[in-house]
Formats: sequence, C-alpha cells, structure tokens
Amino acid sequence: MINENQNKLTLLIESCKKLDNLPSSLATAQQLLKEVNNFVKVDYFSILLRKNALFGEKTIDKNHIVIGHNKIFHNKIWQAIQNGVFELIKNSDINQEEIIKDFIDLTVEVINLNNSETSSKNITDEPMVSFSLPLMMNKSLCGIIILIGDAKLNGDQKTILNFFIDQFQKTLEKQLVMEELEKLSVTDKLTGAFNHNALIERIKKEFSRAKRFYTPLSLIQIDISNIKFVLNEYGHKTGDNIIESVSKILHKTTRNIDLVGRYTASGFTLLLPHTKSSGCLTLIKRVTNELKTNVFKHNNETVKIKIAFGISSFPENNAVSPDEFVKSSEIALSIAKENSSDSVHIYSSDPLRSNLA
Repeated sequence: MINENQNKLTLLIESCKKLDNLPSSLATAQQLLKEVNNFVKVDYFSILLRKNALFGEKTIDKNHIVIGHNKIFHNKIWQAIQNGVFELIKNSDINQEEIIKDFIDLTVEVINLNNSETSSKNITDEPMVSFSLPLMMNKSLCGIIILIGDAKLNGDQKTILNFFIDQFQKTLEKQLVMEELEKLSVTDKLTGAFNHNALIERIKKEFSRAKRFYTPLSLIQIDISNIKFVLNEYGHKTGDNIIESVSKILHKTTRNIDLVGRYTASGFTLLLPHTKSSGCLTLIKRVTNELKTNVFKHNNETVKIKIAFGISSFPENNAVSPDEFVKSSEIALSIAKENSSDSVHIYSSDPLRSNLA
C-alpha cells in the first residue's frame, strides 16, 4: 500500500512537471486537462481563462474556455458550465457584469479526452457541477475551473485535483513574470513603444520577409520637430507628457500587425507590413486627425506641437538591405523637416520622383 502511494505520488509529480515551460497559459490549460484526466476521470472539465490586466498579449490575448470531455459534448453541458460559473461568483465580490462580458467575447476550445469514440448514449440528462474553484492571482480573478459529472468528487480526487491546480497557478504566475521581464527588455519605459534595439531587430526580420516574398513593407519616421522649444519653454514633464500622448495616438491608429517604436528622444518609427506609400498617407491622415482633437496643455496654456513624417516603402525605394531601408526613411524625414515642420515626404530612389505629399 505504501509503495502504491509512493508510485502514485511520483506519477503526480512527473505529470505536474509537464505543465512547466509551455509557451502560453492556454497551452498550459490544455495540458492540465490531459494530465488530470489520467488520475481523476470526470465527464467534463472546463477552465475559463480571463483576459485582464494581469495577462499580457503573449500570456493570453483574449478570453478562453477550454473544455475537456470524456462523454459527448452538447448544449446542456455548455449551459451547466455557465450556471456553475455564475453560481460560484454569486456570493462573492466578483463583478458579475464582467463575467457576462467574458462570455460574450469568448473563444471556446473543446478537447476529447477519451481516445475511443464518444456515443450519444453518454449524454447526461441533468448535468451536475461536481467541483468548482476560482483561480486567483494578486487578489484578482484570472480564471474559473468547473467540473461536470454524475457524482461529487471524493476526498482523494479533490486532493489530486488541488495538487494539479496549485501547480497550474504557480505556472501562470511564472509565465506572467517572464513576460513582464521580456516586455521590459524590449519596450521604452515612458511610451510603451518598442525601444531602438528591439525596433531594429524587427525591421531586419520584416525586411528579410518582404524581400523574400516581394511584398510591400513601409517605414514612417515621425519627429516632434519643436520638442526642444517645448522642453525649454514648458519643462521636461510637459515634454514627456506630450511624447507619451503621441505614442498612445500612434498605438490607437495602427493595426495589430504594425509596430510602434521609439527611434529617438523626440521621434517614433512605424513599421507597417503589407503597406505601400499610399497606405502610409492614409494612416498619417488618421494620426493627424487624432492629434488635432488632442489639446496639449501646460497649466492652462495650450502647447502647440509640430510633427514631420518621412515615408519609405519597399520595393518602391529599391532598398537591398535593412540598413538602406532605414536610411531612406531617415532621408525622407530630414527633407520633410527642412521643407516644413508639419510636412510629409515620400522617399524615392529617383530624385525626380521624390516628393512632398
């Protein structure tokens, strides 16, 4: 009996190790279902993972629910899971409206945990919640576990399940810490944009891809032309507030596949895959419209800023390397600043075609 328990504990520990070093919280949740199923056979096992301030894009970018089943999955089970979630939070401090929103914007993945074919004979007429547990991190609800079965779990099953869930939560916390460290290493502290080194690395990768498949790729260099005047006249705090606000506008107006980088103290770079120079002009129009609606203030005084844009697009610019690509965008910005503090210039390898937009 002692040897049997020792063997079981060894197997539990080995299974828990499989939850480590997975690329995301979603992948960890999927593995958790499979590992638990080896020890605790339940009809349906669901894990809701919530997108909130605790999770970054790499950890989890949307609300997910993963449902593992040993019996056939059907609408009654889905309803039982929802009921179990709301029953769990009914007498808690958790905002029910937030959970309702989670279910509206939710990605569902269903995994068959039974290697054999499931049969409609396995359908439970009255699905029953056999176990439920909130997943908390830093006093915030990051997920909910709901088990559906014909019977309540016994003591040994609950012990095993809690053993796995404890490891799962530790893994989530570690993934979050690692993501935050990674984020700090590539982003600018003030603006949240990619820092210069990280930006250059991404430009190299995207240029290589664009060159290989001959697809459009654009860079927009952006500079707050009168930032020195702002700093001298209104101080560094006002200057930082303006730089941060401009970054927010750039993040707001660009697509998910675009990259916003802080290139210099007063300048940003937009890296735009699958975008020609005409698409850059459309984006710049959106940016300038947003800038017009944002009034920058120092105390009660309005602070006016001037912004220049330099555009370079591959393959229009005939660049043969990432360095040439970046250099051409810098040239375009320099010409824009020389002509007017609020101008846009499109680079061309042919000087006769290089123009102000």
